[in-house]
Amino acid sequence: MKNEFEIDTSNGTVKVGKTIAAGDDLSTSNGHITVEGKNKSDEFEKNTSAENVLSIDTSNGNIYVN
Repeated sequence: MKNEFEIDTSNGTVKVGKTIAAGDDLSTSNGHITVEGKNKSDEFEKNTSAENVLSIDTSNGNIYVN
């Protein structure tokens, strides 16, 4: 069974400190994505077929995942 932790926002920054997710599905229309201190493009996917996936989508904002 796949578990997805989903965060959606229209205007705002999303910051995630610690997570048990083994995969990431991140996207922003007008912002930046930073994963573990490294800048990514406006879309970032890693291990999206994992059992636990963190899914974040924002229209206007940055995403930070540590």
